[in-house]
Amino acid sequence: MNRRDFLKTAVGAGTQLVTWRSTVANAADDERPFRLAFGACARQERPQPIWDAIAGRQPDLFAFLGDNVYGDTRDINVLRDQYKALAAKPEFARFRSRVPLVATWDDHDYGENNADSRYPMKRESKQVFLDFFDEPKDTERRLRDGGIYTAYSFGPPGRIVQLILLDTRYHRSPFSMVDVPTALLRKLSGRGPYRPQQSSRRTMLGPAQWAWLERQFSAPADVRIVATSTPFVSSFTGSETWANLPNERRRMVELIRRTGAGGVLFISGDIHRAELSAARDATLPYTLWELTSSGLNRSNLYESFNKNRQGEPYRGHNFGLIEVDWRASEPAVTLQACSRDGEAMIAQRMPIAELQPAAL
Repeated sequence: MNRRDFLKTAVGAGTQLVTWRSTVANAADDERPFRLAFGACARQERPQPIWDAIAGRQPDLFAFLGDNVYGDTRDINVLRDQYKALAAKPEFARFRSRVPLVATWDDHDYGENNADSRYPMKRESKQVFLDFFDEPKDTERRLRDGGIYTAYSFGPPGRIVQLILLDTRYHRSPFSMVDVPTALLRKLSGRGPYRPQQSSRRTMLGPAQWAWLERQFSAPADVRIVATSTPFVSSFTGSETWANLPNERRRMVELIRRTGAGGVLFISGDIHRAELSAARDATLPYTLWELTSSGLNRSNLYESFNKNRQGEPYRGHNFGLIEVDWRASEPAVTLQACSRDGEAMIAQRMPIAELQPAAL
């Protein structure tokens, strides 16, 4: 198969080819693994040398996972100018000319720090976002009255990689907070003010996105990469994670189980460090892995209390890389968090057969 025909995107009920712009793709590359690079948290006023390192790993696609710019405004013209500042970065412009980009957002490019469904400019912000990432005018993502969630499928039957980009801002309920004295004490150690909320009335995705996600999990795919700006597998509740809405987290697990969706992996950003997390217990359909990569030009020296973390975090500027290798005698997925020089600082390889409901 020519690699120009490899990339496909599900738009509404149909499927169409994505424009393939990569200079590294040619017929001789058909046998190499499919590579998805991803990253988050890129301040537009700071240098971004990491793009050359990402290009050096020859990804087929790059996925922005949020905080792609730092807007933090209710003035849409200001937000638009922040995207212009990103576009003007020579290293980013060079990368964008070589590698296709897809994206979801987090709070700072959505509009405001820690913003949720109450952000008053979300419809206007959505249009700025979709314009910057060249979303076609007639897609479901453009036309729906709701968030920017979307999904893409790559490859032939039996080797389908599905990329699901969630929107954890547009419909999200407010998180509950600890009291003010406790929040101040937490701030000294870099821990956020949030606490778990058991209410079934609070949501991460909203009803329409949940119904859409069920359809995605029911679609044919062999590996499903679920991109969520807010970490999912992490157990940490001080900052913004799915663990703050445990009912919604359980709903995701139950949806995977009920649809029989195999091959689910999570990728996330936001926390300004890279780490690998895994959840393993009898309530899960199989081990759920998550690679968090953040940030492209930001870092965080504070520790988080994530009991699901595997090994040590990496606190330098970083990007994520997923390789899906169908050529091996046992097809496998490799997760890597790479430094700004392109070196793998965190790595985990797993057979695709282990990412199936009967594998636990």
